[in-house]
Amino acid sequence: MKQLFRCEYCSETGVEEEIRAHEETCLWNYNKRSCWTCKYAEKLVMNITCNGGVALEKGKYMEGCSKYEWDKKNHTTPATVKSLFGGSLF
Repeated sequence: MKQLFRCEYCSETGVEEEIRAHEETCLWNYNKRSCWTCKYAEKLVMNITCNGGVALEKGKYMEGCSKYEWDKKNHTTPATVKSLFGGSLF
């Protein structure tokens, strides 16, 4: 029986190698400085708008943004958004 690991940023589970690879690409990884974890982003299903003055194409998001600020207050991901991206719900 293999030990299961859980992503540090979302609820994805799997064996150690899978989760290590997943964490590097996880949308909720705040180290990527992505719209998905930024306090300036307004998220509505797949459309993101930026209140920090960054122009985003409809249906697109940015990584490595210079205006990024981590949304410490709201850093958990809603279950409905997780389910849209195939995250498992606990």
